[in-house]
Amino acid sequence: MHVLVAHSRPKGKYGYYVFTAMIFFSKQTESAQIWATRLSTTYSCHHCGKWASIGTYEAPRLSDHRKIGTLELYRYDNVEPDDYIQLVLIDSELAYIQRTDFKIGLEKIKEYTKLHKQSEIPRIKGIKGRLYEVILIDWDAYMHDLISTNRQMHVEEELIQKTMNAEPITIKELTLEPVRQVPTIEGEKRFIEGEFRYLTD
Repeated sequence: MHVLVAHSRPKGKYGYYVFTAMIFFSKQTESAQIWATRLSTTYSCHHCGKWASIGTYEAPRLSDHRKIGTLELYRYDNVEPDDYIQLVLIDSELAYIQRTDFKIGLEKIKEYTKLHKQSEIPRIKGIKGRLYEVILIDWDAYMHDLISTNRQMHVEEELIQKTMNAEPITIKELTLEPVRQVPTIEGEKRFIEGEFRYLTD
């Protein structure tokens, strides 16, 4: 499972945040739940922020596509300072789950990650550790750098940008090809082992 969480403030420092989460599930046993909370009120359920679900395929040969996973996108807008975004990452074959909380601040976003036993309801207490890396990106700064270097967007960047802008995503399938160039997300961090490409007949 690979996770990228991007945040943007279209109206500047004193505006609302928009959050987009992109999660790549490579096994059928993997799942995720996301909640957004304000004070003691949870204002989104674990699936109602889902923006798109895209099947991913591997293409060892041009004539052969083999399904290998799912790419899911989530979107939450009107997020304000002192809200929390909670992300729970689950693999039913593991004894532990990962809970990552994002505390939204006026100046920055703090990230807290802990592991909890699968058999327990995740509480604040847990053990230190990490099953999955969660990449957190300031999307406004990221897009500024992308535009200033005059670089064309990659597929995963296009999907995040469309989700940020609340644009419909009509694509239902992507193919995964070997990496041919420098990874684009967060410098040397690779979102997945390969590049997404639109599937064509």
